[in-house]
Amino acid sequence: MDIKTFIACVRLLKPGISVLIKGDHGIGKSQLVRRIARDIATDMGVKPEDFPVVDRRLSQMSEGDMIGLPSQDGRTTTFLPMDWFMSCVEAPKLLFLDEGNRGSQEVLQASFQIALDRELNGHGLNANSRVFMAINADETKYQVNPLDPAFIDRWFVVDLEPSREEWLEWAKDNTPDGGCVHKFITDFLEISPLMMDPSGNEGPTEKDTSRRSWDRYSQAFVANKMYDWDLKDEAKYNLIIAFSAGFLGKPAAAAFCDYLKNMERHLTAEDVLNEYDKNFTRIEALSQGEVNGVNNSLTEWMRNNTLTDTQAKNFGKWYEYHPAEISTGLWQQIAMHPGDTTVNIKLMHKYVAAATLRGVNAAAKTP
Repeated sequence: MDIKTFIACVRLLKPGISVLIKGDHGIGKSQLVRRIARDIATDMGVKPEDFPVVDRRLSQMSEGDMIGLPSQDGRTTTFLPMDWFMSCVEAPKLLFLDEGNRGSQEVLQASFQIALDRELNGHGLNANSRVFMAINADETKYQVNPLDPAFIDRWFVVDLEPSREEWLEWAKDNTPDGGCVHKFITDFLEISPLMMDPSGNEGPTEKDTSRRSWDRYSQAFVANKMYDWDLKDEAKYNLIIAFSAGFLGKPAAAAFCDYLKNMERHLTAEDVLNEYDKNFTRIEALSQGEVNGVNNSLTEWMRNNTLTDTQAKNFGKWYEYHPAEISTGLWQQIAMHPGDTTVNIKLMHKYVAAATLRGVNAAAKTP
């Protein structure tokens, strides 16, 4: 399920339905829960600060951390509830149980009661409090405890698979709700989308890339003003590769640093759409891989912006310049997102119609 669908589904749920989010590491589960809390606060008609997230990591908790500690009055013994749980009893909050299947069996048993009965040792959650849990589901990739069907049955279960486009949209957002990831990084990931997520080729103790690692790397990249480094200086270039590898793993670090070093060769969607003629010499020098990267950038741009007539003409020039199979592939990429690109398709159609027809005719003549 992508993020847009996930948010829409969750906003249809009543507070009494607990939500279990399954997904790989680094895809933004924790950040998404905080965004959901703000959306729920809006639906409730309250300020976000009046519906905060209470975050507990089950992997770090013991049984006592869940059910509280015993107290006795000289005659009987009771368990005093933990302050974090009572805060969700006394006022509406979103209780987020992270790393759910890394907790001990005793901790998981306590979460059974919270998820299904919305109470713990006789203390019931506020009627408007919500319960979310996040887990890494693939037992072949993660050191996690198996969850039985009776446990899973207690939750509204989501297999979260955010699209690359959704993550890039968040990463480019420079508001407090966005990722504020540096433009050099998002531009690189648009033309190298396979570098965004783990390759699966690294060993169990070797560093690999993830969306979370790109986010963390961006913070360090900006803090050290690496966007201003002269990478023609060999010492600087070697240093930034070593530094980047610590966040991204060696393959992604090498690819990104090569992109930085040769940035003048790389074209953005804006370079094509706004100044095609000025950049034509650079366009002629592009490799096939670089053309594919520009096409990825153009597709993403079309999903989030509306063409002017000048930009539509320049798109037509780009489309006409490349062989039919490449241009047709670009058209198919853009057409895959009709809800986002329909307006732009209409605007550019008259500038690409002739080339598209030639491509179709050429394909028809191919034995």
